[in-house]
Amino acid sequence: MDWIEKQPAGDSNESWQSSAVSASGKTIVALSGAGGTGKVWRSTDGGQNWTQILSSYSKQWMCCAVNSDGTRIIAGALFTLPNSGRLYLSTDGGESFGEVQPAGNLDKNWTGAAMSGDGQYIIVAAYGDYVYTSDDYGETWTKRYPNE
Repeated sequence: MDWIEKQPAGDSNESWQSSAVSASGKTIVALSGAGGTGKVWRSTDGGQNWTQILSSYSKQWMCCAVNSDGTRIIAGALFTLPNSGRLYLSTDGGESFGEVQPAGNLDKNWTGAAMSGDGQYIIVAAYGDYVYTSDDYGETWTKRYPNE
């Protein structure tokens, strides 16, 4: 297998934090987290072309997940400024995002995310806190403690 570099043009020096890919390999999401001015990029053609998404949010992006067909995307950021440690969920392949807050209206350091193939089940992790799960596409969340 040969490795081929695939990244947004002009962003080779980004501090890449996380990436996720759909089952087909067509939808790719990549996050950079350069100190609160990070970017979220999406490709819908396997990395040939890239579009910056969530561009109106200046955050230190840290985690993301994509469902199998690329229609559902979740992205999380670190708490570096007020209202910065938030999670954003898209149900239309990254065209639009809504804020979701498993921990209520609190900033967290979101450091991990995973999603089932159909997007129904989501788990997110907050550094120094808990993991939160959703079994209804991100509508409601349950705080999980170790050994549950």
